[in-house]
Amino acid sequence: MMADTQTRMAPLSDDKAQQVENDLTTALLQYYSAHYCKPGFKEFLATVPSKSLSSDHEYFNGKGSYVDLPPVMAKIEQVAERFYMLFQHHTTKTRPSDTGLIGVIKGASLLSYNYLLQFETMAFYGLDTRTERTVNQISSPESLNFMFNKLNAVNQTNLFFVTEIPVVYQNLNPFTKMLQFFNKHTCLKSLYQKIEKDPIEQSNTDLSTDGVDEWSYTTHVAERNHIIQKFVANFVKSKGKKVIFLGGDVHSAGAGEVIDSSTGETQIFQLTSSALTSSPVPGFIVGLKRVISWFQKQEQFGAGLVDKITGYKKVSDGKESREIALNNWLELESVAGQIYPSLWCLPSENASLERWLPKGWVSLLDDMPLVVRS
Repeated sequence: MMADTQTRMAPLSDDKAQQVENDLTTALLQYYSAHYCKPGFKEFLATVPSKSLSSDHEYFNGKGSYVDLPPVMAKIEQVAERFYMLFQHHTTKTRPSDTGLIGVIKGASLLSYNYLLQFETMAFYGLDTRTERTVNQISSPESLNFMFNKLNAVNQTNLFFVTEIPVVYQNLNPFTKMLQFFNKHTCLKSLYQKIEKDPIEQSNTDLSTDGVDEWSYTTHVAERNHIIQKFVANFVKSKGKKVIFLGGDVHSAGAGEVIDSSTGETQIFQLTSSALTSSPVPGFIVGLKRVISWFQKQEQFGAGLVDKITGYKKVSDGKESREIALNNWLELESVAGQIYPSLWCLPSENASLERWLPKGWVSLLDDMPLVVRS
């Protein structure tokens, strides 16, 4: 939900906090109401089970990844959170359990808004990575301990860990440093916003927050490695579960693996699908990220675990791609306890759908033959 298109228009002046609250309440009510009444969207919500996880787009770009913000931003955050809870979870901040949201209870509310969905062979844990986010943390230690305690009681063989931003992803720190440099020079910043086709160019927008958001950012690496190591030790190696990370937000699709460097065996698979309707990553950014990757070393997760960026293979012609910057969605099918994923892409408005499969997936699932249905 791109609610930040409304919050970005709010005047960032502390003496206008009440005006901001009133104006933003009206704007978000109109925005959410109009969006939920769009043809197709309301039918989708009425027929397809869904669960929401917050991103910065529910609030304002880079929520939690700024060092200094004017106090009026707290008011913007409060209003945006109220509408996020109301429309996307049909509840309020003080009654999150009404719709199955879970987390560490503090006072009359939760520290963060997470969920655990369990099916016959699959369990999904959605971790809220925005509510507690700061420059120095993504989720609090209390919330992570809560999550692992919940997952320890899960009996399903396929465990999905769902986050806004993919945990196993290319290290974008060099790109972030470049954007931090752009921030200091108005002309470069404006040029970048025009190339990226930013619909609302603002001088107070920090271009680098997307990089600071990443799990590979300097201050988040220890937390990322802790999570990966816990999943491998507690669920893959000790319980023999299949662990799959799901992510989005990066406006392109990709896939990767966490492998044991001593054996070469895959421990965790990462699937990233983004986005169904938002504009894909501009081609020049994809190319720039590819150039950056040539000079990067293999990402280290500690405890002998390293990354392996794999990508997808197109079913029709076998073409391989590390990153797919097309509108897409990920489909997961469970067959006899095995998970079969397909990434569906729409190259252009009038083109037919393209089906892609994550490379290396069969080896992860006990070398089961892939069943392709007509």
